[in-house]
Amino acid sequence: MPGVVKKVQCQEGDSVAQGTLIVTLEAMKMQNPLFAPMTGRIKKIHVAENESIGEDEVILEFYEDDSSDAVAQSSSA
Repeated sequence: MPGVVKKVQCQEGDSVAQGTLIVTLEAMKMQNPLFAPMTGRIKKIHVAENESIGEDEVILEFYEDDSSDAVAQSSSA
């Protein structure tokens, strides 16, 4: 969903477990936590704190433990 990146709780290269809080967005004055959908390693962060993002914008990319790539992005849901 469109909003503002309030906090990035990880850095490129970090290992994260499934369910780890990775980014907090603010949309419509509500805090929206984004959690790692799988265990892996942060590959690339595409946003910065206090940056406005649009719908379907890529927020970060990470490698799953089996080395396949995954992407976290904002959505309209």
